[in-house]
Amino acid sequence: MILIINGSLGVGKTETSWELVGLFERAVMLDGDYIGAVHPFEIHNSQRVDYLYRTISHLIRWHQQHGYNDFVINYVFEKPESLVRFKRMMLELSDVVYIFRLTCAEAEQEQRIRARGKENLAWELKRFRELNAIQQAAATQGDLGYPLDTTGQSAAQVAQKTWQLSHEKIVVAPYNPAWAEQFEAEAAAIKAAVGDLALEIHHIGSTSVPGLPAKPIIDSMLLVSRLEDFANCIEPLQALGYSYVYHP
Repeated sequence: MILIINGSLGVGKTETSWELVGLFERAVMLDGDYIGAVHPFEIHNSQRVDYLYRTISHLIRWHQQHGYNDFVINYVFEKPESLVRFKRMMLELSDVVYIFRLTCAEAEQEQRIRARGKENLAWELKRFRELNAIQQAAATQGDLGYPLDTTGQSAAQVAQKTWQLSHEKIVVAPYNPAWAEQFEAEAAAIKAAVGDLALEIHHIGSTSVPGLPAKPIIDSMLLVSRLEDFANCIEPLQALGYSYVYHP
């Protein structure tokens, strides 16, 4: 299993990653900032980023050769397309890859940064706000990780939540006639949110089959006229509580 922890500066990625590693019987934590600490350093240099991704892949292969199968990686991913590329690389190394994006109320995140006592405090306070805005906007256009609000929680609590979500077991329940009604209600809410972008909304998956036991989660499929239109559906669906997760 590979867990990728995304989030802006000072949100708690490193502490959460250390807590997560301790929940595995045997695992490795890889900190992208330290692994990618090259000089000269250019934040948005594509060659540097590609070098970092390939270095992480190389390290994972090395650890796998020596018996490690579970990894926790933390880094600041700003662009969905970059994270998607990294996820594809990770899927070549593990069948199970989950990505989480840690968020936090701005006031509390500022307190966390101040508590670190870094010399470049002014820059960090400016930079975390920039990154929050960048990631929030980017998350409406693609996958930056499943959002986890860390406000008021310790790193251990966030790690436990991450662990629960990534190790959630599928439970099959007896058929429930209410599933059809739940879909109709959800479809109406989706249609109201995305408007004409959705040409059709279909009830799919095991809950759509009358009489069939299934996991009690309603699966819906939206039909759009162009593949490019799906990006415009992300933000309104997020307002309904959905999260966009890229599956290659």
